[in-house]
Amino acid sequence: MLEPKEAVVLLNMGGPNNLYEVEVFLTNMFNDPYILAIKSPFWRKLLASFIVKMRQEKSKAIYEKIGQKSPINELSAKLTQRLNTLDATHHYTYAMRYTPPFAPMVFAELQKQGFDSCLLFSMYPQYSTTTTKSSLEDALNALKTLNFAPTLSCIDRFYTHPL
Repeated sequence: MLEPKEAVVLLNMGGPNNLYEVEVFLTNMFNDPYILAIKSPFWRKLLASFIVKMRQEKSKAIYEKIGQKSPINELSAKLTQRLNTLDATHHYTYAMRYTPPFAPMVFAELQKQGFDSCLLFSMYPQYSTTTTKSSLEDALNALKTLNFAPTLSCIDRFYTHPL
């Protein structure tokens, strides 16, 4: 049987994998220029730092109540495992915007495995620059940084896609 040559990368924002990642999650999220549309990186970083400081403990308390982590990574892992079982013609994986697995890590692994085609699949329930566009640009930047140029296709609005 031939190995699949197209990877399907599910894109989402991610969430803390443990309580120690809450700060990482919030810091990455509020430093995203699509979340805080402040042109100056200095002022965005300053405001992001203030927001993180104000929200960190409250956010940790919320994550403590739901298992000390976000369920999104575990659910994404289960989804891609199931999709890989159901469809041997593609390789399914996922990349998160604000917590691991980050896009550069995921695409470096796909590059190493020799994939020559990638479908970027937004898992957001609606299109928004703060979610969908941010994740797609993050994926494209990772590919550029890695000098990895597979054939690309994209589903940025799965809810309106014919399939």
